[in-house]
Amino acid sequence: MTKNSAFKSATAYPNRTMAFLLDKISQQQLLLQKLRAALPPALAGHISHCVVNDKTLLIYTKSTSWASVLRFHDQALLNAIAALTQRTVNVLKIKVLLESGSGISQSAVRKAKVPSQEAIEIIRNQSQSVSDDQLQQALIKLATTLKKVSQ
Repeated sequence: MTKNSAFKSATAYPNRTMAFLLDKISQQQLLLQKLRAALPPALAGHISHCVVNDKTLLIYTKSTSWASVLRFHDQALLNAIAALTQRTVNVLKIKVLLESGSGISQSAVRKAKVPSQEAIEIIRNQSQSVSDDQLQQALIKLATTLKKVSQ
């Protein structure tokens, strides 16, 4: 009795879900090639991914500046994809990919600059001398919120 120790990849097994996903990926890669061919060579490499969802073409790029430039070529992109899809695609959306692997770019996470405890107490003390009731309540609320955030 011999034992077959040959390794089989996950795609070697009959799996309809995997086949469906691989087919979707190949369709998206074909769309990506056609979109890149419709653009000038200097701009084509800045499209990272593309997806057709209903009547919308979603294009992903890595920076906001390239997204702005790609928006000028919207009709060329929509015309390039028209021959490949059975549906009418008439909306183009360009999205910017986030940089870090966690899904949140470092520039998107900002920490609040909370004033010192002395500054918070000055706001609270000054609110007592304000004659306008709405402004006084707003300053008290601000001081209370700042105190909670600083702790």
